[in-house]
Amino acid sequence: EEDDKESSSRWITFLMRISFLANIVLFALKVWTSASSGSLSVLGSTIESLLDLLSSFILWYSRRALESRDKYRYPIGKERMELLGVLVFAAVMGTSSFQLIGFCVEVLTEGKNDKLDLSVLAEVILGLTIATKLALWLLYRSP
Repeated sequence: EEDDKESSSRWITFLMRISFLANIVLFALKVWTSASSGSLSVLGSTIESLLDLLSSFILWYSRRALESRDKYRYPIGKERMELLGVLVFAAVMGTSSFQLIGFCVEVLTEGKNDKLDLSVLAEVILGLTIATKLALWLLYRSP
């Protein structure tokens, strides 16, 4: 049973590192795509990637805080750290969503009808994002 827990812990750590690395690469690619295309949907996807990085950091920090228990400093433990991390992330996610919605409404009310110009490379990057997220999802579902 102890070996199963250790193996499971290693697998979770591996998945967290892979996810974090993938999100860093995707975020960097999306920043470039967003800047070069001017697309609000790509900007929204870029913000989503930034939030993925933030959530990965929050999960890593929560896991680290839970593992480093000091029963003298924290006599009731740190089990609430994960809930606090989720709460902080939800607040940041909601705030960024409202800001993006406000920006989109502002662009719509100005009546700008700029033609969207996505390069082939930008389309490949967005396709790579979908493929990477699908691969991560399948990896998480594996035992």
